[in-house]
Amino acid sequence: MYSIETKYIAFYCLHIHSKCGLLFIKMSSYTIFTIYYHKRSRCVVKKKLSILFGVALLMLVLVACGSNEEEVNTAEDDGHEIPYEWSGVYTFEEDTYTLKFNKNEGDESCMIAFISKESGITDIEHHAIHIMEADMEDIAADSHFVAKDEYGYNLILNPDTSNFTIDMEKSGEYFLFVEHFPEEFDLQVLDSSGNELMAKDMVEYEGDHQH
Repeated sequence: MYSIETKYIAFYCLHIHSKCGLLFIKMSSYTIFTIYYHKRSRCVVKKKLSILFGVALLMLVLVACGSNEEEVNTAEDDGHEIPYEWSGVYTFEEDTYTLKFNKNEGDESCMIAFISKESGITDIEHHAIHIMEADMEDIAADSHFVAKDEYGYNLILNPDTSNFTIDMEKSGEYFLFVEHFPEEFDLQVLDSSGNELMAKDMVEYEGDHQH
């Protein structure tokens, strides 16, 4: 009969096998040897050493599996294209605002998206990806449009400067996601009196976005 310790090791061998595949096969061959050695050994000291050796090998497999899963997740994250480079939070009233692009370094357009902080969405950034990957309305330079919550717009830019007048129908704090860094356009958000709104909670996503 196998001892309790031996059965304990065998149980975890099977558990890890379900997660680690080929890596388990390579490592468990040594563990199985220790179980066999434990059964045949008549020396108490050797039995204890064999158990410790088997447990140590199982721990190595666990560490290796954890590292492997982390690398896969990282690779998946790195391979996902994020359609924006910057986001910030603006406080809007029910008013008219201007998105002022003071310069252009050669971009034909710039995608943006508005998401209210009161929307209740837990993963705002992930939601913004879906919005900006969907078909969005093209807005010609120097146009006037209503900025809707959870909507994205593709702003068509002039070669030099461009202005877009937007109406906010509901006051509150909104995330503004921008395809490119605002400094590339010297982008300003102005209220109806010409005062510049300043963003807070700004995040840059350099390295994730692909041009």
